[in-house]
Amino acid sequence: MKTLSTLAVHQLKPFGVKLTNVDLNSPEQCDRIRELLYENGVVIIPPDGGSFGDQPIQADASLLKLAGLFGKIENYHPVNAPKDSTGKVQILETMGDTGIPADSFLFHSDMSWRMNPSRASVLCGFILPPNGGNTCFQNANQMYRNLSPELREQLHGISALHSLQKGYARVNRPDDVTNDVQAIHPAVIKHPDTGVPLLYLNSNFTVSLVGMSEEESTELLNRVFEQANRPDQVLCHSWTKGDVVIWDNFGVQHLARADYLGLRRMHRVVAHDPDLRTERYVGETGDAKETI
Repeated sequence: MKTLSTLAVHQLKPFGVKLTNVDLNSPEQCDRIRELLYENGVVIIPPDGGSFGDQPIQADASLLKLAGLFGKIENYHPVNAPKDSTGKVQILETMGDTGIPADSFLFHSDMSWRMNPSRASVLCGFILPPNGGNTCFQNANQMYRNLSPELREQLHGISALHSLQKGYARVNRPDDVTNDVQAIHPAVIKHPDTGVPLLYLNSNFTVSLVGMSEEESTELLNRVFEQANRPDQVLCHSWTKGDVVIWDNFGVQHLARADYLGLRRMHRVVAHDPDLRTERYVGETGDAKETI
């Protein structure tokens, strides 16, 4: 365990950190939390793990403060129209009597179908089902490192098409998207803060590889996911009411297990940088930059 002022940092396995003694009024701690997220991909703060003045860590003001460390607050989704508690904090409800299915069962990066994907998400559990509903994460740099050298090199020159409509069809909601949104991103991107290579292909929204036939694209994507995805490298968070989980939307992929029936109500704040674009990673010794 390491400390910075009163901030306590507990390393998780296989990646990620848990923080306690968080004081969001401390500029030093806020800077360190930002660094820790980009270095580790996931930050977890337990219900009694911190505060923002007199507000506990799960209060709306705290969630907004945390998200603001990573970009501008955004409150928009073309399919899931969230309820709001403050106009910025989204209230997401699934299962129970809502009629909304637990459908996030494929690993994905949020809004990869958009030219400027979300930068980071802050999620807090308010009502949890008796069982299930864990949120799981894969480290996108480790996924890249899991690939054979030959496959890594091949992907450096490839871009991929991401589709909102086809992504929702894959999670059994084919009628929810009337107007598709699509974007093309490099298959391997450079992390905008740390510079490390990240696999930016996901089994939910990535639909094809540019310049390949459907057969060639499907075969190569299957090879990539077979090599990149390893169950022993998944961080799976089992929720306690009031937990706050933050993830780097470029550095990790995530899913919520669709294995519950009871009501699951989560508060979420999304941060984004409207000017940020994915940048192609060009290899261990490359200096060139390319944005899509």
